[in-house]
Amino acid sequence: MSSKNIKRYSKKKNAQIEAQKRIVEAQRDELAAANQLKNDLLAIASHDLKNPLQTIMGFASLLKEKLKNDYAFSMVERIERASQRMLRLIIELIDTAAIESGKIELHKELLDLSDLARAVTEQNQPNASQKNIVLHLQLAELAMTIGDKHRLTEVLDNLVSNAIKYSPRNKNVFITTLVHAHHVRCVVKDEGQGLSEEDLKKLFGRFQRLSARPTGNESSTGLGLSIVKQLVELHGGRVWAESEGKGKGSTFCVELPKENSSERT
Repeated sequence: MSSKNIKRYSKKKNAQIEAQKRIVEAQRDELAAANQLKNDLLAIASHDLKNPLQTIMGFASLLKEKLKNDYAFSMVERIERASQRMLRLIIELIDTAAIESGKIELHKELLDLSDLARAVTEQNQPNASQKNIVLHLQLAELAMTIGDKHRLTEVLDNLVSNAIKYSPRNKNVFITTLVHAHHVRCVVKDEGQGLSEEDLKKLFGRFQRLSARPTGNESSTGLGLSIVKQLVELHGGRVWAESEGKGKGSTFCVELPKENSSERT
């Protein structure tokens, strides 16, 4: 092939490559725009659903205080439980949209991870008692980190409530905090259904359905652990799960950068 033909061929190939690059870039821009539109619509819809739902919950609570008929009281309780499940789903959708769009704000401060673990355990005690599950706390002193109190509470609450949700009656859940040289860790271990290898691979994905199922007819959106992972990573940390297999329980670990300051806020 002559040098003239080589140049012509090279020029043609470069033109084809450039054309293909423009097509790929256009497709990428279209996908980004579609994803942004999805997030915007999701946020709008979620907020529009959240306000009237909270009104329903408020009136249901007031109605319970006035009712003396047991049957009517139980019906209102069902309204409350259904509303609470829907509100949790809406909040998770709002969180997902905010994280994906980069609009989530972290209000960081000096925190003791052990204090958060204790508070979350106390909040989940009524649900554990309903299934006769014992919550065991083993907390390290001054497990200090820098983070958003509300978001990290959300992370730990998800893990502890899941441990209760997926455990049979009369079991134990262990909540432990640890302090290492460069990080602090919270470990939530249960005696529940355990996780298969396939479960462990997809555990932190969105809308994932696992082989394990809630044992007390509790609801599950498939969003919670995905949000946990993203919130932990926004704090510069990591989260993972361990299980020896089905029927052998699960262990979830959250690890965050350690703050060496001994001062409290």
